[in-house]
Amino acid sequence: MLHELRHIRHQHEGTGADPHANDAKANHEEEFSCDAFATRFLLEGIDAYGVLTGEAVEQVRRKRQLGIHFGLFAVALLAKDKWAASNSHPSVQSRIDAVRALMVPSSDMATAMAHAAFAALRTIWPGAPRSP
Repeated sequence: MLHELRHIRHQHEGTGADPHANDAKANHEEEFSCDAFATRFLLEGIDAYGVLTGEAVEQVRRKRQLGIHFGLFAVALLAKDKWAASNSHPSVQSRIDAVRALMVPSSDMATAMAHAAFAALRTIWPGAPRSP
């Protein structure tokens, strides 16, 4: 949902890719921008949230990163057989890699669970993306 919200903001701000230009590079940049917005929105402020609520910061980070991983997993499922880059979207693997790079420090538990889920998916669909 946050990813799609960023698309709307791009349109409103005039910073989005021109849908009539058929410009793969601009389309891909917008997709990466929307993924980054959603990821940062969920990860920024974890420390402040922990202080405010008394929640353990690492537990909050783990929960949010796990949600991000499974959002990526959903993208992989929805894009079955369309995992490669297209004119409108970068490859699913490139998107996974870019989002993972934003998740530093990474929760070992969230990473392990995502790795297991993607490994299971690759057992069923060998060409599916992987979680690094």
